[in-house]
Amino acid sequence: MELLTSLDGVGIPTASAVLTLIDPRRYGVLDIRVWQLLFAMRSVRQNPRGRGFSLEHWERYLRALRGPARRLGVSVRAVEWTLFHAHRGAQEGRLYDAGAAPRFVLAKLQAPARPAPRSGRPTQTR
Repeated sequence: MELLTSLDGVGIPTASAVLTLIDPRRYGVLDIRVWQLLFAMRSVRQNPRGRGFSLEHWERYLRALRGPARRLGVSVRAVEWTLFHAHRGAQEGRLYDAGAAPRFVLAKLQAPARPAPRSGRPTQTR
């Protein structure tokens, strides 16, 4: 991260995208939407608007994503991507409005319904 951010014009979010391309099992893109959702879930406790990220924010973000990734047996990128799309579906208002952080409706963040269990019998096709 420090090597990448030492390059002109490369901030922490851009460096996180490069690291994600290199190793998506360990990294996810540092994103305003995912950060805001993690803040709402109390997985991170600073910066509710998700702007102006520091190296400390990046480290906390990774910790917040790596735990669930490890428990679920998926990549950090998969967790980050899922949270990104969950926020998009639940957001109300504009993402970059001045003032308070955008609202999103947590009730919209329900897990999808599980398919009915299979009977164990093979299906017949004609």
